[in-house]
Amino acid sequence: MSTELLEEVFKRTSAFTVRGAMMDDFDLEVMDDIELWEAEAGNTIPAEWEEEEDYITLNLDDDALDDEFGVIVSKRRYPKREPSRKTGSKLSSRDQIIQRYKYMQVRIQDRHGHTFFVSRKVNAVDPSMPTYVRIPPPPIPRSWVKHIRPLDAEAESTPRSIISGMLIPKSEPQWSRRIETPSTLEFDFTVFDRTLQCIYMDPPLLLPNEDAKPGYFDIAKLCAIPVHKMLVPGAFLFTWCEKELLPDMCEIAEQEWGLKYVENFCWVRHLTNNHIARLPSDYFCRSKVTLLIFRREGDLEMRHQRSPDSVFDFVKPRLPGDLNDRKPDFAYTVIETLLPRALCTPDLPNPDRLLQLWMPADSHRKHWTTVVQKSLETLAM
Repeated sequence: MSTELLEEVFKRTSAFTVRGAMMDDFDLEVMDDIELWEAEAGNTIPAEWEEEEDYITLNLDDDALDDEFGVIVSKRRYPKREPSRKTGSKLSSRDQIIQRYKYMQVRIQDRHGHTFFVSRKVNAVDPSMPTYVRIPPPPIPRSWVKHIRPLDAEAESTPRSIISGMLIPKSEPQWSRRIETPSTLEFDFTVFDRTLQCIYMDPPLLLPNEDAKPGYFDIAKLCAIPVHKMLVPGAFLFTWCEKELLPDMCEIAEQEWGLKYVENFCWVRHLTNNHIARLPSDYFCRSKVTLLIFRREGDLEMRHQRSPDSVFDFVKPRLPGDLNDRKPDFAYTVIETLLPRALCTPDLPNPDRLLQLWMPADSHRKHWTTVVQKSLETLAM
């Protein structure tokens, strides 16, 4: 026989053992994978009536029981299992063993030219078959719940209710401030002179070659905001940005505001049908939006965290007056965890250390100052 034929015979028969070949059809059908492995690795085939040691449960004190009698064990007789009756075609003994121990020989060559053969187990599961998920009975545990809205009304990041499409304000969050302005670009930011530890913004920017739309503006107009004059040394700027505008945003932050890029955070847009969104773009679809993080030079107390750099969250429907998609609240968690000294306390109740711009009108939040730009409908009245 040739070398190639011998290698093929070896690959086809390497999964067999002497003990496995001596098993009959009944043993192969009633034994699971672990029992079959133990049968092939051990000296004998485990009989169905084999007795095994198992500890019994007694409602007695363990120490007192051990002192009096020592460790008590009981032998339990396992009932004989009947072979499962399956409909359809039945595999032979040889095919059953091959399905249980089906390996593929992979040839690997290192940089020195040495050749190795590695055995890799082949997945015999048909990927086209349906996958079953067992849902627990009521009451559903909290681990299965997707948190849409907190139970505590005071912890809501959007403490307003929607009635007939109108925003009805509820009680304002504690230690928060809301400022309305006709135009955020023309707002007088001198009131925040060197007081802010973080600026969080989501400007409604026009994409390259996009036609003008009411409420949107070109990214170059961001230079009118004196970000570097509002931040204390070591403070941060968090700004959402589409991928087409990433180079321009980094250039403005570094050259106009004197900030340095330190990190980014990504929101993957998730649709309600559990598919990732695919918005039109020149090369790849736009399925995510990036939260760029810049920092001013200096020292500032921070709390390091192990937060992920991306989050999958659903795309929420836009309400009247919204220019951008509502971003995940997880960004607030990242910022408030990173900057513990920026949060308000009874001794420092003034929310002048965290500022958010171009957020939805109902996104005022505890510890934050929100500059809200009046909607176009309000300005037209």
